[in-house]
Amino acid sequence: MNAPPRGASDVIGIAPMAGRGSRLGADSSKEVVPIANLGMPAERVLGSYAFAHMARAGIQRCQVIVDPIKTDIPSTFGTSVAGVRLDYTWIENSPSPVASLDAAYAALSGRVCALSFPDILYRPCRGYEQLLEQLLGGDADVVLGLFPALAPEHCDMVRLGDDGAVDEIRIKSATGAELTHTWMLAVWRPRFTDFLHDFATELGDGRGLGREAFIGDVVLAAQAAGLDVRGRIVSPEPALDAGTPAALARAREQSWE
Repeated sequence: MNAPPRGASDVIGIAPMAGRGSRLGADSSKEVVPIANLGMPAERVLGSYAFAHMARAGIQRCQVIVDPIKTDIPSTFGTSVAGVRLDYTWIENSPSPVASLDAAYAALSGRVCALSFPDILYRPCRGYEQLLEQLLGGDADVVLGLFPALAPEHCDMVRLGDDGAVDEIRIKSATGAELTHTWMLAVWRPRFTDFLHDFATELGDGRGLGREAFIGDVVLAAQAAGLDVRGRIVSPEPALDAGTPAALARAREQSWE
């Protein structure tokens, strides 16, 4: 087993779980819907896999961002999963993923961050390890972890240059089908956290965009402002967004260990 990258123990994970998960239509929060060994405890529900990937990379702490109405999340996960310490940030009726991340600004400020989307499943790979090695060993401000895309129109599709710089991101667009990879993981330096905070403050309620504000919007704006945004393919296999009933059914037919 490869050792975690040097400095990984000082990285803080981020797991945004404030969304209402309306696509899934479950009675519980989507992050605590069982995936494998139905009826088993926290280690086998949808959101737990994100913590397992962090643990394998040597990340020891994660900030979980939750709407206070989703009481089943802290009651399921408690203060630790897979050896990763969990701290909670609360945000009520978050208007967007950008607002959710910014709610945790005080906890994230000054730290190297590793973002995971808890409704995304992928088989174990050295995703975080590769991204952190590149971030901590170079000058990039942000490094995105790329997977082959299953549904380009529902993803942020990414085009990389020969040097690994992000040349283009198409956010949930039908025209993204000509590209092959989407980002599902990200790590970044404090400079990007500060940029996201300023972006969210200026955005306010988000109506200026005419739609929900996505993290990809912040990445594009940061790059335009001069931050160094890189990307790296971390797996030859697609990741699965398990946030719909059909995708959840597919997830339960596979092993994610």
